[in-house]
Amino acid sequence: MKDFIKEREKEFKEMKKFCYFNLSGKNKYWQAYQCRDIKNHIEKNGFERYKANDIEEVFFTNNMHFGAKIVMRLKTGGETCKAFNSVADMLSFIDGYNNAIFYSNN
Repeated sequence: MKDFIKEREKEFKEMKKFCYFNLSGKNKYWQAYQCRDIKNHIEKNGFERYKANDIEEVFFTNNMHFGAKIVMRLKTGGETCKAFNSVADMLSFIDGYNNAIFYSNN
């Protein structure tokens, strides 16, 4: 059991590398997996008007002044984002987006 917990903590630390906001509480692992899933989907398939080969990096951030964002750093040097009022709003969007992908594929 200890090995299982160590593996989950290791995975969590890896996933947290692209989440620049606090993941805590009983749902932190689920939230990290959700962020990882949408990040992988965006990098593989693109997002909105940007194709996958336009996107260099995807990460998640929360700023006191500008709110929560999903940021896509573009290979052309710019950035684009999907902005939210709060982290809770962003996580709700991510959950819905991932569910839509899952149900459209099954």
